[in-house]
Amino acid sequence: MCKAGGRFGRRSGVVREERGRVITIDTPVWFCKKGPPPFGNSIMDACEGRISPQMKGNEIVATCRQNRVRRTLLGFLVTFSLSGFMIGQAFAQTPRFSFLRLIQALTDHGVSSSRANGTQKCVWQFSRPIGTGDTVVGYVHSADQNDQNEMYPMSVTDNAGQTYNLSSGVHWVPWPEDIGIWYLTNIQGNPDTFTFDYTQYPASDGTVLDFCDVGFAEYSGATSLTVANPVLMPGSEPSITISPTAPALIWAFASPFGGSASSMLNLGYRVIINDLPTDDMAVWGSNFIVPARSLTLKWNAPTGNQNPCDGTTNNGCPTVVAAVAVQE
Repeated sequence: MCKAGGRFGRRSGVVREERGRVITIDTPVWFCKKGPPPFGNSIMDACEGRISPQMKGNEIVATCRQNRVRRTLLGFLVTFSLSGFMIGQAFAQTPRFSFLRLIQALTDHGVSSSRANGTQKCVWQFSRPIGTGDTVVGYVHSADQNDQNEMYPMSVTDNAGQTYNLSSGVHWVPWPEDIGIWYLTNIQGNPDTFTFDYTQYPASDGTVLDFCDVGFAEYSGATSLTVANPVLMPGSEPSITISPTAPALIWAFASPFGGSASSMLNLGYRVIINDLPTDDMAVWGSNFIVPARSLTLKWNAPTGNQNPCDGTTNNGCPTVVAAVAVQE
C-alpha cells in the first residue's frame, strides 16, 4: 500500500535512490515500492488499482485508497536536469525536500605550467561550466619540477573573475609537497577555467613549477559552508572532526599513502574524486544529507606507522585530512 516509507522509481534500469532524499531517474514512469530492494510492484499494484496520479504544476499528486482510508502522497517535486528528473520523496507526515545535490566531480593530475605558456601558473580548463549560483570545493597538490621544494599557490581564480577561498598549504611529510583546499559559494558567470597562481616563486633555483594535481566537486542548492581546514595526521587511523551548522553533504579529503577507496572507515560515504592511483589521495562524499551535528571522519592509513616511510628517514607516513560541510 502507498504509505510513509514507500519509495518510488521507474519501470526498468537502475535508479539511484535515498530514503527521504533527492533521487535521479531518467523516465517519468512511477512505482510505489515497498520494503528493501529488489522491488517490483507498480504504483497501481501496490495501491490495488485505487490511485489517481496527476500533475499539478510542478507536483505529482497521487491519492491512494486502502481499506477505505485515503492516503495522500504529496510533494513529489519535479525539477529538470540534464540527466532527467530530480524527484524528492515525501512522507505521510511533514514532507522535507532538499535541492542540495552533487553536480560533477573532476580531477586532473597533469595540469602543468606549460598550459600557461611556461609561466608559474597552472590553468585547468574543463568541459562542463559551473552552474550559476553553484558551489565548488576543491583541493590542490603541487611541487617543483624536481620534486625538491614545497610550492603552493597564492591564489585560485576563474575565468569569470572570481577569487576562491584558499586554505593554508600543509606540508605532506616526508615529501616536499604541499596540499590545500579551495572553495566558493554562489558562483556566477559559468566559469570553465581555474587558474592556480604560483608567480610568487621565481622560475629558477629549484622553484620552477612542474604540475598541479587538482580536483573539485560542484554542488547545487548550497547556501553556506562549514570548513575544517587541512591538517597533517600521524598514525594508522587519521581523523578530522567537522560540525555542520545546517543539514549538509560532506566533502572529505584524505591522502592515505598506499590507501584505497575503502580506506574511509565511516559508513555511508563513497569516493567522488579518485586520485588514489596517481597521487594517493581522494575525496569521499556522503551518500546522504547529514544533520547539523558534530561528526568525526576516520580513515585507515596502511603505511601510517611504516618506518621508514617510502624509503625516507621519516617515522611513519602521515595523512593530510580536510573536510567541508556543504550546507542547505
